[in-house]
Amino acid sequence: MKFLDDEWFEYNKQKIISAENGNNFAKGELFENYALTLFPDEYFSIVKATTRKYDLDGRMAEDSKYPDFLLRDRETGKTFWIECKFRSWMDDDGIRYCSHSTVSRYIDIDAKSGSNVYVLIGFGGLPYAPEFTFLTELDFDDIGYGGEGILWKILMKKYEVKKEYFTSLKDIEEHLSWKTTEYEDL
Repeated sequence: MKFLDDEWFEYNKQKIISAENGNNFAKGELFENYALTLFPDEYFSIVKATTRKYDLDGRMAEDSKYPDFLLRDRETGKTFWIECKFRSWMDDDGIRYCSHSTVSRYIDIDAKSGSNVYVLIGFGGLPYAPEFTFLTELDFDDIGYGGEGILWKILMKKYEVKKEYFTSLKDIEEHLSWKTTEYEDL
């Protein structure tokens, strides 16, 4: 089954209907399916896919506090986390993607695991075909006034993913490298 082929649509039919009816869990799963297309198996292996609490009869597994995926760059062996967020709205400042407690937890995971945490944000369109996709690092520059994670409007063009997929961790780092060269120009 390939992403967005007839078999994929048939398999995900109920999830798509649920997402269209406002089910945020279904939207999240569909966006996670899309997210993995940006990190193809040819270049990245999935080390860990975090368990969903609703898969366990409402019980929360301890690992559900981690970002959605831990991926490994097949070329270098280095790992990194991806947290996936789909949003269909934004406020005046930008796209708010997680709470203060989640930001703190992910910054702690980043520090303790030695693997960077990146946030992939889909905006507009459909969860499995967003109008815009952004990839950002989770760092203190992305923290809103209330401590929540936010992708600031002024930075959206810088973080927008304009390619079909990434081929290495170096490719991801190059996507984010503008921060070290252009940040002062904003």
